[in-house]
Amino acid sequence: MNEHGEAITGRSRPMSPPKSLPLKDDRFPSTPRQAAGGQATRTDLSKLDMPSQPIKLQFQKASIGAILEFLGKIGGIRMEIGAGVNDAVAPLNIKFTNAKFSDVLSLVVTATASKLNYTVVDSKTLRVNANRP
Repeated sequence: MNEHGEAITGRSRPMSPPKSLPLKDDRFPSTPRQAAGGQATRTDLSKLDMPSQPIKLQFQKASIGAILEFLGKIGGIRMEIGAGVNDAVAPLNIKFTNAKFSDVLSLVVTATASKLNYTVVDSKTLRVNANRP
């Protein structure tokens, strides 16, 4: 028995479904997100003019700089890659087949956002720098 005098059984009560959450919460802006020290760690990639055709790519133990340069080349986006970017992120293994360019770039940015700072300069330029410790 518990402290309320109710019998305790091995069965648990069914959980009620969670209340719906708001789709947007202004307390947590999605772009740009600020890290400690006020550095932007994520940017609004929708401002880039990206191709719509699907892409296929595979990298084994590639530097983030090489991956971003390749994406820039096939996407027609100038990648301004700052010093220290390749040292900030361990080599990556990635593989995409029939993926949207915007999804691939977004995933790479999201996966490395804690270590790199991305800034959309204009519709054809993405600047990438290593975050300061």
